[in-house]
Amino acid sequence: MAIVQFEPDHKKLMARFKQKPDKDTAKTFVKIDEIAKKLADKTLKPDDRSAMVNKLKDQVKKLITKIAADIKNREKELREATQKPPEGFNPFVAKGTFNNIKRELLNLQRKAQTFANNGGQPPPPPKLPELHFGADYKKVIVENDGTLAPSVVMALDKLDENANAQKVAELVKAAREAVEKQLAALAAERSKLREPKPLLAITKFMTKLTKFSRALEDFEMRVFLIHRLAR
Repeated sequence: MAIVQFEPDHKKLMARFKQKPDKDTAKTFVKIDEIAKKLADKTLKPDDRSAMVNKLKDQVKKLITKIAADIKNREKELREATQKPPEGFNPFVAKGTFNNIKRELLNLQRKAQTFANNGGQPPPPPKLPELHFGADYKKVIVENDGTLAPSVVMALDKLDENANAQKVAELVKAAREAVEKQLAALAAERSKLREPKPLLAITKFMTKLTKFSRALEDFEMRVFLIHRLAR
């Protein structure tokens, strides 16, 4: 069973916004993580597991209280700084930082609650949609009299055939980069053209291929967000 850990994400969150973590909140996350490690033990007896799950639920209740207090204190600090701004203080940036931290803290809280409600079971890996990027790429090629790039075909086939949620991020990135290399080669080829007809044709092809590349980029961002929310 995979080990669920929350405190590392809490540390990353505070480091990302250059903020000090609340000590009480951090301690509670640590206790939850300690319980999660014990629950990941496959040899744990049913009665021991049940008792551990109850401890987990108690710690999550404490976490909700600690996070509420943490948010309240940060809101108070923001209000005081806005009323008497220190040198270099930007109220818009500070408000944005507060809102981001509040949102992410509550997101972590929801994950911990879900983990406890599921009896200490880790969340299932995100489901992958059925992908058809390879077919879409070939359609762009056919409709624009383009040339298939073997590296792109190979990268897209790997992405479409993949069933491992943990590998999809690296595969979509590899596919996008392969398409970008083809676009770079086409741009170099276009720079040498002078006749209007072939110049127009390659420009049209590049426009369609760029749109396809953006679709890959959008999917890459979706995968990143899904994995972040599922952590």
